Amino acid sequence: MALEKTDRKTEIRHAALQEFISEGISGARMQAIADNIGVTKAMIHYYFDTKDNLFEEVFKESSEKLMTGLMNTLEDSTPLFQKVEHFIDAAIERFEQQPAVAGFIINELNRHPHKTRGIFQESLAYDASIFDKQLEKAASNYEVAPVSSQQVIANMLSLCMFPYAGRAFLQQVLAKENEAYNEFLSQRSDVIKDTIMNWLAG
Repeated sequence: MALEKTDRKTEIRHAALQEFISEGISGARMQAIADNIGVTKAMIHYYFDTKDNLFEEVFKESSEKLMTGLMNTLEDSTPLFQKVEHFIDAAIERFEQQPAVAGFIINELNRHPHKTRGIFQESLAYDASIFDKQLEKAASNYEVAPVSSQQVIANMLSLCMFPYAGRAFLQQVLAKENEAYNEFLSQRSDVIKDTIMNWLAG
């Protein structure tokens, strides 16, 4: 019985994610979620009580799948340039596998920060000072140009995420059909690494 309950809740969360991706929390309808998986709206309320509760669980699960462990790449003892490469590879893999989820998280953080910021912060949970100190040491040894760790992280995440989460926009700007755009994406890892490495080297 407990397994059946877990499976049903998982099924509802998966259906709700698709509805939230499509409509956002404001436009999402519990009836549409119920219809999508052939259950009653009352059953969804039984498991999650309110749409807000369901949204919070779905947003938390999505944030954890997208971000948990990714930022921790910056905490290990790997040499700086190797660490940057590992982070870029990991970030691209996450965003390539879950572009719609990335877009959903970005949209809801912008639209409803009071509901989402705290949940999203929990999925990050890493010590930013480690990467900051590593960059400071490398700069003091003239291995890299002096640069803020926050700027490095922002650049890496932006370059890795946007071609996937912003695919529809960028595909139109570049005037590329799906096959050509996929080829473009296949080249992004090397381009991003070169961009970040050359920038850090000054």
